[in-house]
Amino acid sequence: MRDFLKKNGPWSQLVEKENIFLIDLSPDEKLSLTPRISVVPFRVPHRDEYSDTLGFIFFGSRRSLLYLPDIQSWEEWDRSIREEVEKVDVALLDGTFYGPDELPGRDLSRIGHPFIQKSMDLLETVTKKGKTTIYFTHFNHSNFALDPEGKALINVMDRGFFLAADGLEIAL
Repeated sequence: MRDFLKKNGPWSQLVEKENIFLIDLSPDEKLSLTPRISVVPFRVPHRDEYSDTLGFIFFGSRRSLLYLPDIQSWEEWDRSIREEVEKVDVALLDGTFYGPDELPGRDLSRIGHPFIQKSMDLLETVTKKGKTTIYFTHFNHSNFALDPEGKALINVMDRGFFLAADGLEIAL
């Protein structure tokens, strides 16, 4: 990805003009971003035809956050999503689709992304323990949970989960 950004416009211009600085990441190796914030990138399975797909765990002075907005499925990952979520204080997870009925006529298994419904089934015991707050993010425009008066959003909230929204700030 680094070479692609450096050699292909318009991104190469951002590098040349020092509007962005490229930092090499190594999976599963902690990188200090500031004296109080560090991050550990890790690989996840999802459409890697152009670049790796990564998730991140951020560590602050008081809290930790799992950021996993894009994954093929929980089953294809070599880690347990439940165990990974239980390790952190906050998790932002792939919420692309609410359920299988979202795009009639399309085979969502070929598109990838775990359904919010399935993620809630897997992780509801974690939210009930009260240690980890779970937000869904990376929504497709068809996502039923985005209807502010819909049953899907009520279901998400009633089960102890949240939807990430513009302006969300999470102190670490």
